Amino acid sequence: MPSIPHGPAASQVPDDFRGLRESYGLNDRLLDPADLAGGWSALLTRWIADAASGGEREPNAMVIATCDVIGGVGYPSTRTVLCKGVSTTGVRFFTTRTSRKGAQLAANPRASATFPLLEAERQVHLEGLVVPLDDVAGREYWATRSRDSQIAAWASAQSQPVAGAPELRELYAEAAARFTGPGGESLPVPMPPYWGGYELRPDRVEFWQGGAGRFHDRLVATREPAGGGGRSARGSGTSGGPGSEGERVLAWRVERLQP
Repeated sequence: MPSIPHGPAASQVPDDFRGLRESYGLNDRLLDPADLAGGWSALLTRWIADAASGGEREPNAMVIATCDVIGGVGYPSTRTVLCKGVSTTGVRFFTTRTSRKGAQLAANPRASATFPLLEAERQVHLEGLVVPLDDVAGREYWATRSRDSQIAAWASAQSQPVAGAPELRELYAEAAARFTGPGGESLPVPMPPYWGGYELRPDRVEFWQGGAGRFHDRLVATREPAGGGGRSARGSGTSGGPGSEGERVLAWRVERLQP
């Protein structure tokens, strides 16, 4: 059984969450639209690097929000995944395609992702179309994973119920044995057919910095058809999805938002 907190740590647990307050102001320089002159991906990459050098744990962690649509009603769900690539087209992550998020993306391929760079008093929020990556990209990343994590992908039917912890240990042991030779040697672990990557290709990217007195600093870049017309690429489907070569040219509009 877990122990009951006591001592100095216990005094840090608030009885009233209204007392949990942090003062912002680490970033004294306001955001400038010129910061996005090199594109949203360049600024996101720089912010992740800054957060890493500042001691942020897993600065590539992002909260992915997907949505079930049942009877015309949306039921969102979120979880934290690790971003495994940032490019001018989007942000990449890898997972089990038969998981809950995989099933939701198959039915409704729009999602959002938030990088909560808490120690840096920053966050980046992206919204857009999610496109499955091909198996070549999947196998390329799969080869960089540790053997233990490769075996775990074979052991788990992600998001499915399990009787208890002992069964989980048995599932992992069975998967490990599957890729162990008769002499105890380690055999290669191939990528499972139900595992792979996705790329969120945003049509809206917001950069946020904490400001003194909660007067926060925000810039948003929205993707639109080049030549104006005011119609956002949002909701245009795969025919206008950002980042695909050969599609109509899209431009980014940058605006400052009120806190």
